[in-house]
Amino acid sequence: MSTDTAERNKATFQELMREIDAGNIEIIYEIYDSAYRDHSRAESRNTHDGREGLIRGFQEMMRAFPKIRHTIHQLVAEGELVAARISATGVHTGQLDDLPPTHRSITLTATAIYRFVDGRIVERWCDNSPSVLRTLKSSHTASVGQG
Repeated sequence: MSTDTAERNKATFQELMREIDAGNIEIIYEIYDSAYRDHSRAESRNTHDGREGLIRGFQEMMRAFPKIRHTIHQLVAEGELVAARISATGVHTGQLDDLPPTHRSITLTATAIYRFVDGRIVERWCDNSPSVLRTLKSSHTASVGQG
């Protein structure tokens, strides 16, 4: 596999993050393969597999954090694999499951490896920070208890 392929895969991932931040969730249909498999699903996607689960997770996050922004801190590619160290920062201004807006700013971090085939993401493995819901609920409970 050529260096050109690795660089194209990196550029595709960067495009994905830009489009998600712009609110274009439909980009997932273009960049993720229909047989996409997530080997480390987030709690928000635990009842939906594959690409549909990913879309649902992004929709939930964008409702709760309408102005969430992703930052790519490191991006390394070799062959069909792209490794990314990213963060997402936003303010909780919308409903998230049963939790009303807390208006807290949060930053989530993740390190993930994506496997590309023919320019599309087919697999992902990820180590990420505690779930946003768990983080907000724990701080919400603590702040309610301090009143």
